[in-house]
Amino acid sequence: MRSPHDNSLVGHAAQAAPADVDAAVATARKAFDKGPWPTMRPEERRALVARLDELHAARASEIAALITAENGTPAWFTQSLQTAVSEQTAEYLRAADRFGWEDALALPCPREEDGR
Repeated sequence: MRSPHDNSLVGHAAQAAPADVDAAVATARKAFDKGPWPTMRPEERRALVARLDELHAARASEIAALITAENGTPAWFTQSLQTAVSEQTAEYLRAADRFGWEDALALPCPREEDGR
């Protein structure tokens, strides 16, 4: 990947063919359906989301710098977006604590084959 700012090399990424994308999606679907997430208790899910938010917050500046280098987005903008992600996650966790909707709503996840 090259910076749009000065054409310097900022990273490497493999190019995926359609079959690679299909395989990745199938693997992710299987992991979601057959992995631990569907049977996990809401408080376990909440703890994982909170940990992900902690890890993200700890590296938000680094993530923002990489996004800026990769696509030329102004640093102030990418930094504000990373901050917003943490704020949105924190609000989600507060709502989950306050309303307990993970317990009340046991809705199936829409799938492509269902036409949704």
